[in-house]
Amino acid sequence: MAAELTGRRTLALYFFYLLFAVSLIYASGLPFLVCSIAQQTSHLPGDVSANNLFYSFMFPLGVPDQISDASVDLLGVAYLSISIPFFVASILIENFIIFVILPEPNRPPHTARFADSICSVGLGILQVLAARLLFLQWMEPLYTLVYDNLRVTDSLS
Repeated sequence: MAAELTGRRTLALYFFYLLFAVSLIYASGLPFLVCSIAQQTSHLPGDVSANNLFYSFMFPLGVPDQISDASVDLLGVAYLSISIPFFVASILIENFIIFVILPEPNRPPHTARFADSICSVGLGILQVLAARLLFLQWMEPLYTLVYDNLRVTDSLS
């Protein structure tokens, strides 16, 4: 049976739910999607600066380099590296809600463990590294290196 939450604890729970939802929005890359849609519909503001209300709301940690001159470059710098602080904040807020705010009877039966959190952060970093490696154009230089230095015979060239 679920335990009743007191008034202050209920208020804290709703506050942290809101904070958790906002951190998930920023961690998911939604600001880049909104900017990309605004660019495609020609509604992206041209003044790319921290003083612009649109950009300061979309990117509270600062406008990334891949947004300039009213255009969004999603293939330039990995946008995931910008969302990592929000990703970590989401994990911390989730654990705080479960272990501090919720009473014991209201906690989920399978709570998050520290190992799960570390694994989630590791997978996020792995995704950033994989994206950076995939967007490198390394096939042609690698082929040239192998062809110039490691070929067995010149009869086929």
